[in-house]
This record gives sequence, structure tokens and C-alpha cells, in this order.
Amino acid sequence: MKYKNVLIGFILLFSPAIVNAQSPTMASPFVHAKKVYVDQKSKIIYWPISIPFYIRLAVSEEEGASSYLLQNTSGSSSTNLSEHVVRGVKIEMSGPQFIRWYNCATKDTVLFKFFADGDAPNSTANMSGAAKYVAGDKVIYGRGLKCTISSEDSMVGVKDTYVSIDGREFEPYRTELYFDQEKDYNLRFYAVDLVGNASSPKELKFTIDLTPPVTKHKILGHVIENILSPQNTIRLNSFDELAGVKRTYYKFDSQNEYSVYLGSPIKLSKLSNGTHKLIYYSEDHVNNVEDTSSYRFYIDTIPPTVNILIDGDKYHSTKKVYVSAQSQVKLKATDNKIGVDRIEYAINSKDFQTYTKPFTLQANRSNYEIVYRAIDKLGNISNPRRWILNMDVTAPQSSIKFIGVSYEQRSIVWITSKTKISLSSHDDKSGVKNIKYQIGFDQEKNYSGPFSLDKEGKYELKFWSVDNVNNSEAKQKLRIVVDNTPPSIIVNFSVASIDTTKSNDGSILEVFPCNTSIFLGATDASASSEGIWYSINGRSEKKYKTPLTFRKEGNYKLIIRSRDRVNNESIKIVSFLIKD
Repeated sequence: MKYKNVLIGFILLFSPAIVNAQSPTMASPFVHAKKVYVDQKSKIIYWPISIPFYIRLAVSEEEGASSYLLQNTSGSSSTNLSEHVVRGVKIEMSGPQFIRWYNCATKDTVLFKFFADGDAPNSTANMSGAAKYVAGDKVIYGRGLKCTISSEDSMVGVKDTYVSIDGREFEPYRTELYFDQEKDYNLRFYAVDLVGNASSPKELKFTIDLTPPVTKHKILGHVIENILSPQNTIRLNSFDELAGVKRTYYKFDSQNEYSVYLGSPIKLSKLSNGTHKLIYYSEDHVNNVEDTSSYRFYIDTIPPTVNILIDGDKYHSTKKVYVSAQSQVKLKATDNKIGVDRIEYAINSKDFQTYTKPFTLQANRSNYEIVYRAIDKLGNISNPRRWILNMDVTAPQSSIKFIGVSYEQRSIVWITSKTKISLSSHDDKSGVKNIKYQIGFDQEKNYSGPFSLDKEGKYELKFWSVDNVNNSEAKQKLRIVVDNTPPSIIVNFSVASIDTTKSNDGSILEVFPCNTSIFLGATDASASSEGIWYSINGRSEKKYKTPLTFRKEGNYKLIIRSRDRVNNESIKIVSFLIKD
């Protein structure tokens, strides 16, 4: 029993916050009078340790029988007399007590037993039915909390247990306590035994948390009207005022399982293009679960489509694209959802720059590499596209060719109406688009093939060519004379005829004396004569160089032929007789 008293003293000494913590504003426990308790069944007497006891002698065991108080015969002055029997007998410790009667004659001893009780009951509170969370010195319970208080006494037994909630008057404890309001609670309780020993009130301070957390989402990065890009992330921010957030969960669309949000922003890079829904909720440390919230959004993973256009001169060959110095480069982009923010381009591996308007390329390079891309309003960037543009700033070079006879002198070309005029052109880059020509003041024409000039006369021919990016050659001019008339042959005899005679065919022949000479000549009004040829009496033709002298008598047939420089030819036959 001494050990038990010491243990209780230890608890009282080191647990003031639980056992003896009372606020000045709290209702005080009841005052319980000490009284003796007799167990009616066992007839055991339980005596409050704080009450001294006295010994009386009764004449019978019946109630109301005469009794006589025994006096202390030891004398109050005795130094051996315990102070506990001066005014009644004071009991020092709880437990069984004995009063001994000693028969001096027979030496017999009789013991009278009772129990001294100075120990208060012990009460405990059992909290159940709800989740518990301790944050520092604060205890928090969730929904469904109930409390059962149990008291026990080591000796006489518990008479009653009392409870006080939030400082109100103590009431006898009869049934389970339920706490169903969200608030801070102060619960005090104690017990009293059958002899009036009352325990000091124990105090429990705790909070009931019935409110779930509140979770909000926040979009990180640029967003427009709930249209997001794969570069965006979503942060979940949860708040719980009392127990605090335990976990936050989320999932996308129709996923079966929720994921635990670990604090880092949620990445969207694995979501497909299209409409999605983020579903999320949180729970606190006492199992209050938030209703799910959702956020619908559209993931735009498709970057803009960008095209390059040439405004003006352009020619696309099988392998190359040619432009001229006047050509303007245009960039045009479209986006399927959010819209184009900007177009960027780089020329010849230089840094990207923002496209604002069509631009031209300088003529001092033969080709340009243009890399271009587009960015939508969410930052989706199209894959760079590359286009090589070849500069063509040089005009074609045309030439003329005559098919058939022609003769050129002093920048004048003589031809006949049978002569064909052929034009050709060459271009090293984009190639020849067409060749044009103009005769005199006639309307210019596109050259399609060799042509001729039917009428005799003088012409001015202009011709030039244009390449496929409209570089135009300077017009070339050529004077042309169409000559279809052969030379005129002139025959002069050195002497006059001396007679005439009739030939075998009946024609009249002039008669010239021996050693007569003939002088030949030819005139041409245009291309000029190229020469005179002659044949005498069917012999081989010879070119005329000097006068012809006829020394022998006989009939002569002289065939004379003359040709100008464009092969217009005339023939003249002269028949005559040489006679001495």
C-alpha cells in the first residue's frame, strides 16, 4: 500500500496538465462528504482515512444498544503516546486495519478488522469511432467521435463518475458521449468512491474537424480560354484549416486509378491532342474527404502550318526554284485551334527573326537558304522547314540564224523570200521562257519556229528573249533586205555587126568579123552580183574574167549566167556568126 501511495503521488507530481489542469472559468467539481460505508453483504466496514475513529463498548450488537466510549488511560502526558490517539485515532495509510483485544489472564488475543480507504478512484476516457491526428500539442478527431469513460476503485468501489463539457457544470456520467460539432472541446471527468474519496478532474482538450480540405488548381504557363499546350503544367493547391491536408489525388479522363499528387506541377506532355478532364480531390488527416472537382481543358499539341509563297517572279524546275531580284518572299501560317502568334525565319543559317511583311532577296548571291517556322499562341512550334531559292538576275542571250542563202555586209543581211529566219536563246539558270520578235512597226510576236519574209524590200527585225523569272534581254536590231531579183546581164560587142543571116532554125543571126571581142557585165539592184559565167557552144562553163575574142569563123552560141550574193540567178543566150 505504501508503494501505491507513492505511485499516485508520482502521477500527481508529474502530470499536472492532465490531472489537475483547470481553467479559472471552468465549473468546479462537486464537494463530496466523507462517510463510512458498510458492505451490507460482507458487513465489512470501509473507513475514510481522513476521519479519526473512536472505540465504544456496546452491550449488544443491535442498533441503538447502549454504548460507552473508551477513554485513553495512557495519559496525554506520556511521551510514548502516539498523537494519533489523542483525539480519536487517525489512520495513516489505506488498507486493512486491526484493533486487538488482549486477555491478560489467558493471554488470548482477539482482532477486530476494518478497511481504511484514502485512495480516490481512477478514471480513463476511451475515444473511439473517429480518426485521430496529433499536430504538436493539438489533438484533432474526425467525424463520428464517441467517448466512453470508465472508473475503477481499488478498495470500496466507485459510487459515481462525473463529466463536464466545455466548462459547464459537472453531471453524472451515464452513457457514451458523442461529439458531432466542429469545434474545440474541453472534456473533464472524475470519479468518487463510496466513502467520498474524489479524484481530481482529468482534462482532455481536442478539436472536432468535420470539414474536408478545399483544393484548387492553377495553370502554370500561358493559357488562353482553357486551351493548353503540352508545355503547360497544373499545380494543385490544397488547404485544410484544422487537421491539415493528408493527401491530394488526381486523374485524367477515364483513368481507373487516382495518382497521389506529390507537390510538383502535373505535366501534360503525355496527353493527346483534344479535350481532357482533370479530376482531383483531397483528404485531411482525420479522413474528411473532399468532393471531387474537375477542370475541362483542351490540349493543343498541333503546331501551326506554315507555307512559303513567292509573290512575283518564280520558276520551279524539276530540282530548283528560281526567283528574281523583284520577287517577294511571303510566309503564311494557319493554326487549327488557338491561332498563330508569330512566324519566324532565318536566312543562310543566321538567327531567327520575326516575319512582319514580305521581303526581297539581294541579288549579290546565287542562292539563299530560308528556314521558317510558326509558333502558336501557346508556344507550340512547328518543325522548321527549309527552302532553297536560286537567284536569277541575268537575262537570256538570243541569237539569229538564217536557214538558206544569206549575205551580210555592213550590218545588213540580204536574204531571199525562201530564206528561213531562225531565232534561238540560252539562259544558264531559270531557262528561256519565250523569244519575241518584231518586224518594223508590226505587233510583236512570240517566236514559235523559223519564218520567212515573202516580200522584197528592206526590213528592221527586232528580237529578244525573256527567261522564266521575267528577266528580259535588251532588244537586238538587224536590218534585213529581201532580194528575189537576179542580176541583169549586159553583153557588148567590140564592133558593130557587119551583116545578118538566118540560122538553121530560122532565127536571125548577126554577123561579126573575125577577132571580134565580147564584153560581159552584170548589174544587181540589191545584193550585188557575185560573178559571171559563160559557156561557148556547149563546152564547159567558165567564169568570166576578161573579154572574149573570136578569131575563127563559125556559128557561136554563148550561154551567159550571172548570180547575186543570195543566189538569185539570170541566164542569157547570145547566138551570132563570125565570118571573115
